Amino acid sequence: MTLDEIKTSTKVLLTPAEVADVLGVDAQGIRIMAHEQPERLGFPVVVCGRNGRAVRIPRLGLLKFLGVE
Repeated sequence: MTLDEIKTSTKVLLTPAEVADVLGVDAQGIRIMAHEQPERLGFPVVVCGRNGRAVRIPRLGLLKFLGVE
């Protein structure tokens, strides 16, 4: 996704793959950091799923982190 697509999206939660390009990082790196040191990401993350492996990023929290409100 692009930043414009994220801004206009109605999704509450985004996947690491959807935000990786905007952040200029690898989606797997986001997943690993969300599990190991989520506070270092700078934006909120939700670790969920049946086995606690799924990572989701609140769209509004990401936009705030990026300075877009």
